[in-house]
Amino acid sequence: MKSMPAVALALALVATHALAGGAVVPVQAGVEVSTPREHALIARNGDQQTTLWSVELRAARPTTIVYALPLPGKAVIEPVPHERFVALADGLGALAGDATRLTLPPTVTPIRMETVEITNPVELLSWIHRRVVATGVEKSYLPAGLRERLEHAVRVDGARWFLFFHVVVGPEVRAIAPLRIHCATPGLRAPMALGAVQPGKTVVSLTVVSPGRFARFTRLPFARIERVGDRRVARTRLGDTRPLIAAPQWPASVRVRRWRLRATLASLDRDLHAH
Repeated sequence: MKSMPAVALALALVATHALAGGAVVPVQAGVEVSTPREHALIARNGDQQTTLWSVELRAARPTTIVYALPLPGKAVIEPVPHERFVALADGLGALAGDATRLTLPPTVTPIRMETVEITNPVELLSWIHRRVVATGVEKSYLPAGLRERLEHAVRVDGARWFLFFHVVVGPEVRAIAPLRIHCATPGLRAPMALGAVQPGKTVVSLTVVSPGRFARFTRLPFARIERVGDRRVARTRLGDTRPLIAAPQWPASVRVRRWRLRATLASLDRDLHAH
């Protein structure tokens, strides 16, 4: 779902949590893993938020990675067919006024997905260690700087729920098979700082559907946030948007917006908030 610049991160604007900046932990020390692009589609109505999400990964050499993704709250998570994700991204992007089409690389399926409530940083580190060791290595390894950012995510940013899974990636770019994440959430925080320990640049595509107005993003140093589409459309023009929008309690018209965020990951020293 990229064509419509994914909606995960962007939705932040309507008082929602977005999903960028998950913690990537290679099970082998010294293997660099980059995230060239991230895609999210978000629909928010009241305090209910549904996000369709995928991220692209590439490793210097074949390796297993454990992914810890901060969630907006206690969530129901299920897979989304690749073709459906792309079709929704392209369709919503067109409604927003952006004709860019999504080309998603071959996907890899998350292995052993598990949602966990975290109460303190030590517990989060323990879960990551246990997931890394479960892949068959003798001990876990954290990339430089990640421990501090994990502790900050829990102590300062208040992250409580995380999705854990692992995948195998290599030099060829692969996308995590799209996921649908639905939960109730009171406000917006778009986690980004956890991804800052990874090398390289990233482009985050954000597409948001919401009945209400949008706030402003907080300033992210060294990042460029570009609005590439923004239209109010009749709800009937959305057509069949399942599984993004399945409930009928939507007004006669909605706002469809799309953003792209470009940044060097190492410069993202804070999370993205909306106000």
